[in-house]
Amino acid sequence: MESEIQILNTFPGSNIIDLLPALAKLPLFLKPWEKWGRARYHRDVNWAMKRVKAVEDRLEKGDSSFENTFIGSVLQHEDMRGLACKEELAILSLGLIVGAADTSRMTTWAFLEAMMMFPEVQAKAREEIDRVVGDRIPLYDDFGRIPYVRMMMKELWRWRPPVALGHPHITARELEVGGYRLPKGARLHINAYAIGHDPARHEDPDRFWPERYQDDVTTTMESINSQDPTKRDHFAFGAGRRVCPGYHVAERSFVTTMMRILWAFDVAPAPGTKTPLVFADYAGALPGNPAHDMPVKLRCRSESRKATVLRTMAEQNAVRPNLIPLNMGESAIPPL
Repeated sequence: MESEIQILNTFPGSNIIDLLPALAKLPLFLKPWEKWGRARYHRDVNWAMKRVKAVEDRLEKGDSSFENTFIGSVLQHEDMRGLACKEELAILSLGLIVGAADTSRMTTWAFLEAMMMFPEVQAKAREEIDRVVGDRIPLYDDFGRIPYVRMMMKELWRWRPPVALGHPHITARELEVGGYRLPKGARLHINAYAIGHDPARHEDPDRFWPERYQDDVTTTMESINSQDPTKRDHFAFGAGRRVCPGYHVAERSFVTTMMRILWAFDVAPAPGTKTPLVFADYAGALPGNPAHDMPVKLRCRSESRKATVLRTMAEQNAVRPNLIPLNMGESAIPPL
């Protein structure tokens, strides 16, 4: 578990090197983050290579169910679609999973945090979800009919952006911006957390208050493509040409997760947790990164909804019996 936590701490914003890149010149024994980063790289690439090999084996056995997958389509192409080797394919396929998995986990963590800290928001959202979907499990198609969930989504990504400092960008040439000279190769961050907590942009920025977006009906795509940055709802997905290309996937996944958690469960602090909750009490990293512990208790709201959740899980598992397990396993982590 300790190794897992160390590896999670290689995420952008977790280490001072993200702010002081000159520290990269230090000798290796003074750079624990580099050892953690190497450990994560080897763990993840080894895991992805096993997936590539598994798909290759299935294709050789005539299993057509993998022909139209990303890995399968590349392996079947005569020149691997221009990729140099199977390790490159593994790394690309890994990016499709890890890029979403890390940020989705942190966003869900922040959502649970908000529901514990602001129970009145949880109650209002649950009431609206129940009114629209009733006793059936929520679907993404319900999103457009539940305005308060849209407000919560925008507020969550403003309040706790999953990558607080944003992924660094490097200048391709010398630039001058606002009177500042930026040399070629300078590292730039879009500080999504600071922008989202700027009182000049957002009243009472530390408060989780979805109603601040009551009159903002823009979609995520419309906001991202806005030419006026002052009209952006948040910067959780970055900005400019390098904006996160999977924002639509993240939105669909997170909205569905959020609606289903509130439909099925009561979210409350775990027994023995001191209240009122304060984020700094249990956030083991910078804002936007996961804490080491989550003092939360989820309790099914009714036996019928518990049965629906279990039945839905069984139905989804039944249609994927031939899929390759995604569990990386702690044993795959090399020693630090």
